[in-house]
Amino acid sequence: MDNCIDKFDFTKIYNSSTKPLIHYITNYVTSNDVANMTLAFGGSPIMAESIEEIDEITAVSSCLVINIGTVTTDKLESIKRALQVANQKHIPVILDPVGVAATSYRNKIVFDILKNYRIDVVKGNASEIKALLGLKTNSKGVDSEELDSEDISDIGVEVSRKYNTTVAITGKIDTICNDKYIAKIEGGSSMLTSITGTGCMISPLIAVCLARTGNAFTSSIYGILVMNEAASLVEKSLKPEESVGTFKVKLFDNVYNIKNKNLIDGKKVVINEIRE
Repeated sequence: MDNCIDKFDFTKIYNSSTKPLIHYITNYVTSNDVANMTLAFGGSPIMAESIEEIDEITAVSSCLVINIGTVTTDKLESIKRALQVANQKHIPVILDPVGVAATSYRNKIVFDILKNYRIDVVKGNASEIKALLGLKTNSKGVDSEELDSEDISDIGVEVSRKYNTTVAITGKIDTICNDKYIAKIEGGSSMLTSITGTGCMISPLIAVCLARTGNAFTSSIYGILVMNEAASLVEKSLKPEESVGTFKVKLFDNVYNIKNKNLIDGKKVVINEIRE
């Protein structure tokens, strides 16, 4: 199939100088990294979880990001209220169903969210997205299993259609699906899996793009592409004595340096229309 990448406009992302406010209800393991990645890519982060201020914070934000990595009963109350406000005010929402298959508690939370609220992007690894169809996974905790590229595409499209959302699946080859198109992105670095939270740090990249364009599909593609490009540049620049610590610091540097560059490359990103 021909690459139909030329049908899509990414210029509003990398040409924009806007600094959108992104509201996060996220996990405490990676919240600092998520905030710094938002700043590096040109956004403005706010982490607000108190139910007393959820309405005000969400209402003035340009995108809401929900990450269930360290969910609690109190946090869940705030999540539901933030989702309600975001949906009422047509503020885009990104859901990261971290470890959805790990426990019945997480599973119930995610299915409840998908059933009752409008979600623009669901971002996760292959095991997490597979679990959204009620399928058994072989993952442990938040780790992912290896799936065939075609299987990942089929799962992504099915989840997209079932929940009327865009699905961004991270892996060796990243896959983004909606009801009409499938995008594949190659590149990145294997070192991304050696650092906690690189998956979480993709969400702010997508969020800034989504706040600028309102297009969930192109925003998911471009956000993941930014992470892959930055990671690739860092890995190539590392000295023999440098490793994961330096890699993480330079990851932020490179995201900052490429935030206004046109990264779209038809060799790295292939978009195909779904043929029924």
